[in-house]
Amino acid sequence: MFLCVSFLYISITSAQKTAISKTTTAPFQGVKEFCSFSKPLQFKVSITGNKVVITRIYNDNTRQVNGIIKNGKLNTNDPAEKRFRFAGKYYLLTGSSLSINNLEGGDYIQYQLCS
Repeated sequence: MFLCVSFLYISITSAQKTAISKTTTAPFQGVKEFCSFSKPLQFKVSITGNKVVITRIYNDNTRQVNGIIKNGKLNTNDPAEKRFRFAGKYYLLTGSSLSINNLEGGDYIQYQLCS
């Protein structure tokens, strides 16, 4: 009996670990600010769970984009992402950088954590 209960417990905990490892999570939780060191452009990224809010700040102008992390990719409501069909590939987000596709040559513009 003890042996059966032990095997059952081990199988349940290993199944939980497998399920946890397969779920994709955000690179961080909370708010981080990313800067461009060549122009007065700043992005404030707020993540709660898998919901993302990206606020672009340029001088005194702000623009907000909402998104969700799904299957490890950031999908947003940004019109450029939808128009050019870059779903999940327009914004790349890590814990220390934000990359945005410039749509001209397919290169990404990198923004680093503000200091």
